Amino acid sequence: MVENLADAGALVIGFDVTFPEPSRNLALELEERLRSESQLLINDLVRVQQALDADAYFAEKLQSTDVALGMSFRPSEALRYGTLPGQITEIDDGNVGFATLITMQGYEANIAMLQDAAFGGGFFDTIPDIDGIIRSTPLVLNFQNQIYPSLALEMAGLYYFEDNFTIKTEADNFGNFRRLTGINMGQITIPTTADGRVLIPYIGRSELGQSGTFPYISATDVLQDTLSDIEREQLENSLVLIGTTATGLFDLRATPMEAVYPGVEVHANVLNALLNASPSVTIDQLNSNEGSTIGNIFSEFTFTQDNPFPSRPDWVNGAVTVAIFIIGLFLSLIYPRLGPGLLGLSSLTFMLGLVALNFKLWIDYKLDISLVILLFLILLIIVINMTYGFLMESMNRRVIKMMFDQYVPPAHIDAMLDDPDNYNFDGESKELSVLFFRYSRFYFNF
Repeated sequence: MVENLADAGALVIGFDVTFPEPSRNLALELEERLRSESQLLINDLVRVQQALDADAYFAEKLQSTDVALGMSFRPSEALRYGTLPGQITEIDDGNVGFATLITMQGYEANIAMLQDAAFGGGFFDTIPDIDGIIRSTPLVLNFQNQIYPSLALEMAGLYYFEDNFTIKTEADNFGNFRRLTGINMGQITIPTTADGRVLIPYIGRSELGQSGTFPYISATDVLQDTLSDIEREQLENSLVLIGTTATGLFDLRATPMEAVYPGVEVHANVLNALLNASPSVTIDQLNSNEGSTIGNIFSEFTFTQDNPFPSRPDWVNGAVTVAIFIIGLFLSLIYPRLGPGLLGLSSLTFMLGLVALNFKLWIDYKLDISLVILLFLILLIIVINMTYGFLMESMNRRVIKMMFDQYVPPAHIDAMLDDPDNYNFDGESKELSVLFFRYSRFYFNF
């Protein structure tokens, strides 16, 4: 598979799979059973054993192109199996107390023969949120003060021919510890959270859904070299992730896009964002009076880089707090003056406006600002005003009925309750004509 992918033009191959155990060699097993036979037969089996050594053959083919093998870290130190890939950096003495990174105690890695033959390696662990949805993923993990990259970060480094990784940290206000703020991969800076995570910028549904985001190519077609012309074109100058999508292999994840989403495509989204993080170079036009020396040419270069990962800056919590105060005060003053219909319409418009603004900040400025508290605040103010209006309306109807029940016909009271705006308790001065009619009855006795 690796050889065929390399022949098809794949630049970097990443395995969302680990190889923690040596493959079975039938010749070696036969040799152990025939220890008592002649040495000549044993020598023949040694030659057969070398020919049937699948791990050695696989290790040889791993050098066909840049290959990054996957591995997995474990929270328990009871499991430490295989050979770890190279770390990208280590926590030096200046970062003592740097405890914000996610720290692991164990690992399940590949056998030494394969890992030594591969050009790199990275972990494929993803950590879901408390509701089981994978919205973010760590780019780096800490193991014994050594910082290891994720599979996507390692593949991006191989693609950029970049092995110079450094971490950006800053001290807290008291200088007690340092926290991570980003990762430098050469000229590329990737802002992260303090524990080394990035929000995953999903760009679409899975290939298993209604419309595909990344092309899927069957491993069988690659192995049998029966790729179509379109698939060969897709593999030319590509980065390939090898993983599984079958349900029984348990590499399906819950994401904001779909409840059943291939885990390998989670890494593909992260890798796509890392590739989009490449800085662009703008070359200004040289003045005609200036010489076209190499120094002048390079002085006109302007490097710019957009962060492809949505981030949540430190000032977001303060901004949300101020917005809660301002919006709460404004709505508390305006909503009591509105009727039920206008109150509902204005509230819906206001909430849709906030959602549209949130999408604008997410798409254009890559800002992750939570709207849950603000939307809950608006709903709370709506409920309070609706409840207060209902209670006051019910109380006013009861007061009016008690006041006029003994003096006014019931029909007139109902008319007053149905249209209270036409009635009030204010005095009025009018010129009126009043007719007094006296009726007398006479009785005659005969």
